[in-house]
Amino acid sequence: MTAIGQGLSDYRGEPLGASVRLTNLERNYNGVRAVEDVSLTVEAGEFLSLLGPSGSGKTTTLKMIAGFEDPDRGNVVIGGRSVIGVSASRRNLGMVFQNYALFPHMTVFENVAFPLKMRKQPRGAIRDAVHEALSLVRLEHLAARKPAELSGGQQQRVAFARAVVFRPPLLLMDEPLGALDRKLREEVQHELKRVQKRLGLTVIYVTHDQQEALFLSDTIALMENGRIAQAGSPPELYEKPNSRFVAEFLGESNFISGALIESSGDRAVATLPDGSSIVGRAIGQLEGAVDILVRPEKLDVAAGETIRQAGANRIAGCVEMVNFLGSELEYEIRTSGGALAARSYLRSGFAPLPTGSPVTLSFSSADCMMFSAARK
Repeated sequence: MTAIGQGLSDYRGEPLGASVRLTNLERNYNGVRAVEDVSLTVEAGEFLSLLGPSGSGKTTTLKMIAGFEDPDRGNVVIGGRSVIGVSASRRNLGMVFQNYALFPHMTVFENVAFPLKMRKQPRGAIRDAVHEALSLVRLEHLAARKPAELSGGQQQRVAFARAVVFRPPLLLMDEPLGALDRKLREEVQHELKRVQKRLGLTVIYVTHDQQEALFLSDTIALMENGRIAQAGSPPELYEKPNSRFVAEFLGESNFISGALIESSGDRAVATLPDGSSIVGRAIGQLEGAVDILVRPEKLDVAAGETIRQAGANRIAGCVEMVNFLGSELEYEIRTSGGALAARSYLRSGFAPLPTGSPVTLSFSSADCMMFSAARK
């Protein structure tokens, strides 16, 4: 890794961060398996999010990478070197937590300088590195303030500057934006992504917020019951989920009840209660009752029996409610297979269909996925 004294802004294309490889990680608590057989590779400069509901094992996995927990089995390799048995303090990793963990009696400058002082860096090098780190997060004008004089978003950016000022090989972040309101959280997300890409940092980020993971990540590892349900790029997980759990957790989903007619390879045909047929992609083994998934933004809504997509699947319905969402309009539509939501962007002069209107929903087979029906 490049020396601290060269400065963060010296990055010219080679990532600052190190690669990470997890192999068959397992962790048990009093006989309960919290993490089971987790294997992942994170490339240098990559932003990976561990995403999942509470209790899925994402924070435990992060703690094993950090050295706060010892795995019962498996290996953690950072920068080509196994760190099993290496204490957290000797792994030289950057950490950012939800509670910021800033020293209240220190100024912003002193907080950011703390990791460098602990590493006994020269005073001049500390001064230059702190000013540069604060400049990266656009807070150099607040260097003399105490944490109590800052907003939540500013405190989080100070915590981020402190975590990267010593140029760690890996930055670990555990729900760092959870305490911020929505607007501020989105602002800090943009700031975090800008700095991470500029520096080529390797980041492993824990969150339960799907939108946050989709926006920030190069790769998402979605966890369920201590295991990785699916790992891949955000578009891959969103467009090609390998299970109903992944499909439901990422994005908004419409599920329509149907009965399987035939299935061959990844193509399936099902029928709805009104007798209409739907063609889609089979996910897993199908038989009998199926749940048909279509995302709200994939549905085209037209008045009456109008069809705008040749050869598309089509479902008859009736508008039950119209919801204004700012830049989007959402219809709640009753069909024979259940209630569906359809979204479209508002355009100038657009007149929404009134409640009670008969409509036809159309969508392509590529945008339709079929799963074995969930057990009631």
